[in-house]
Amino acid sequence: RRPRSSLMTSADDFAQAGEQYRSYNSSEKDNLLSNLVNDLQGVKKDIQLRAICNFIRADREYGMRLAQGLGVDIQEFMSQLHSWS
Repeated sequence: RRPRSSLMTSADDFAQAGEQYRSYNSSEKDNLLSNLVNDLQGVKKDIQLRAICNFIRADREYGMRLAQGLGVDIQEFMSQLHSWS
């Protein structure tokens, strides 16, 4: 078993992905999101939600655009997150 501390995720785990996304121009972002939507359309909703949450942690716009592309209403989940913090 791995030590518990190695299983915890920090914001730094997502920083590089967010920085990379923000470095793209509009067309590159659109192409990336189109590819992600196409790849994730065939997976279960809980996997889609997990992916969306990870992308939101990297960059809010990134995750929200992915949710929109997949047709997943993330607003209810986001309000639950805010009530937990």
